[in-house]
Amino acid sequence: MRCPPLGRVFLLVAHLLVCVALAPVAQACATAPDAWATYVASYSFTANWAETSGATSYRLDVSTSSSFSTYVTGYQNLNVGNVTHRSVTGLNASTGYYFRVRAYRGGMLCLPSSTVHVTTLKPTGPPVVITNRATYIASFSARLKGTVDPHGLTTTVYFQYGTTMSYGLTTAIQSRTGNTYQNVAATIGGLTASTTYHFRIVATNSAGTRYGVDGIFTTLGPTGPPVVITNPATLVASFSATLNGSVDPHGLTTTVYFQYGTTMSYGLTTAIQSRTGNTYQNVAANTSGLAASTTYHFRIVATNNAGTRYGADRTFTTLSATGPPVVITSPATNVTSSSATLNGSVDPHGLTTNVHFQYGTTTSYGHTTANQTKTGNAYQNVAANISGLSASTTYHFRIVGTNTSGTTYGSDRTLPGNSEIPAALGHITQDGGHVDESIAYFEQGLALDPRNMDLLVEAAATYAGLRQFPDAIKLYDRALDVIPDDPELIALKAAMYQAEGNLQESAKLLIDVDERTTSVTAFTTKLDQLRLERNHAEAIRLLQARRAQVPS
Repeated sequence: MRCPPLGRVFLLVAHLLVCVALAPVAQACATAPDAWATYVASYSFTANWAETSGATSYRLDVSTSSSFSTYVTGYQNLNVGNVTHRSVTGLNASTGYYFRVRAYRGGMLCLPSSTVHVTTLKPTGPPVVITNRATYIASFSARLKGTVDPHGLTTTVYFQYGTTMSYGLTTAIQSRTGNTYQNVAATIGGLTASTTYHFRIVATNSAGTRYGVDGIFTTLGPTGPPVVITNPATLVASFSATLNGSVDPHGLTTTVYFQYGTTMSYGLTTAIQSRTGNTYQNVAANTSGLAASTTYHFRIVATNNAGTRYGADRTFTTLSATGPPVVITSPATNVTSSSATLNGSVDPHGLTTNVHFQYGTTTSYGHTTANQTKTGNAYQNVAANISGLSASTTYHFRIVGTNTSGTTYGSDRTLPGNSEIPAALGHITQDGGHVDESIAYFEQGLALDPRNMDLLVEAAATYAGLRQFPDAIKLYDRALDVIPDDPELIALKAAMYQAEGNLQESAKLLIDVDERTTSVTAFTTKLDQLRLERNHAEAIRLLQARRAQVPS
C-alpha cells in the first residue's frame, strides 16, 4: 500500500487518515478447534484438540474456574508448539479442571475451543484399563497391547485371549505401580493360522478388577508374501547411517534388503539378507559413502515365492562434515552392589574428541571417569568401569563428548539400586518396538533382584519372542527354583521345548497333565503337544474328558 504524497492539498492529519483508511485490515482467525480429554488420572490428564489448517502453534489454558479467572501454574497461554495434544501434570486428585486451546495462525491467535471440563481421579482406586490394537500379527503369533493406570495401588495386569469372547487363555502376569497410564504388551505364540482371535486387558488391585473392551485380530495364512515395516534410521553420521526395518517371512524363505538414495527413486541398495520363519524379525544394514548435510530416502524390500513387498518411505539427513560430537548414553552393564560398567557411543563428527562419563547420586553428578580420545566420523562404543558405589543406592550417569566445535551431553540414565527402574525401562523399550534391546534392562534388573518372578517371566517371554529358546528355558528354570512345581511355569518351559522341536523333553514336563488339571496354560500346552505329535485321537479324548468335568 502506497500513501498519496504529502503536498499542499493535503494536511498532515488528512494524510495520516488516508494512510489508515488504505491500510489492509487483518482478517480475524475465526477457527476454533474441537477439544477433548483422555488419559484422566489422579494427578494428570491429556488435553487433545483437532488440527487447525495453517496453524504454526497452539496456546493452552488450564484453570480450576470455568471463567478462567485464575490459571494452573504454568498453563496460562502456554505455547505447546505445533502439536495436537499435551499432557497436563502436577494437578490435585479429585479436582475439577477446565481447559481451552487456541490456534496461532498468520501472526494472530484464533478463537478458543469450547471449554472442556475434566475431574481428576481419587488418589487410589480400581485400575483403569484400555485395550489397544494388536501388532506384529503373524501366522502363529501376535503382540497384544494395552494401557493401565494402577490408580495408586500395586496392580497385576495380563491379557485374556482366545477364539471366542470366552477367551480361555491368558498371558503371564505383570506388575505395575503408580498413578499414570503405562503401556502393557505381551507376545503370544502357538496360534492357529488364518484364525480370528479375541483379546482384552485385565487388571486387578486391592480396590477391584477391571476388564478392557474386547479387541480382535486375524492371524495370517501359513504362508504368503512377506510383511515388512520400515523403521527409523539410527546412528546417522556425516557419511554413514544404519537403516532399520522388520520382516515377517510369512513361512517362506525370504530375501530382504533396503533401497536408498537422495530421491524416492532410490537408486542404491544394501546387501541382500535371508530370513525364514513366521515371526517378525529385525533387519538392519549399515550404509557408507553418503554425502554430508544431505537428505536421503529409504525403504525395506522383501521377496519370497509369494511376492514382493515394499515398506513405507522414510527419510534421514546426514550431519555436516564436521561439528560438535554426537553422543548416546546406553544402559549400564555388569551392575553389582558396588560397581558397574557405564556404556555409551560417540560420533566425533570429524574432529578429535575427548569423551568421559559423569555419575553420581543426583543429576548434578559430581564424579567423572577418565577421558578417552576418539576420532573419525562414525559412531564408536565407549565404556568405563566404576567402583566404590554404595549398595541399594540409585546413581545417575551420562556420557559427555568435547571437541573444538563444542561439548555435547548425553541423556541421563540411572544405575538402579533396585530392579524397579530397569524393569520399567525394559517395558518402555519393548513397547517402543525394540524388543531385543529390552533384554539388557531385564537382565540388569535380575542382576539386582535375581528371584524377582515378574522379571524372570517377562525376560523369559522376551527371549521366546526373539526365538532364543535356550535362554528362555534357563530363566524358567530359575523361576521354578523360586516356585517349585508351579504348573504354569512348567507349562511355559514345555512350550519352549516345543518351539525348539524337542518334543521328547516337553512330553516329560507334561506327563501329569490330564482333564483334571486346573491350569489352563498347562492344559492347552498339553493339547499343543498332542497336536505336534499328531496324536489327534488322544487330543479329542482329552477335550471330551475335560468337557465332562464341567457341570452341566
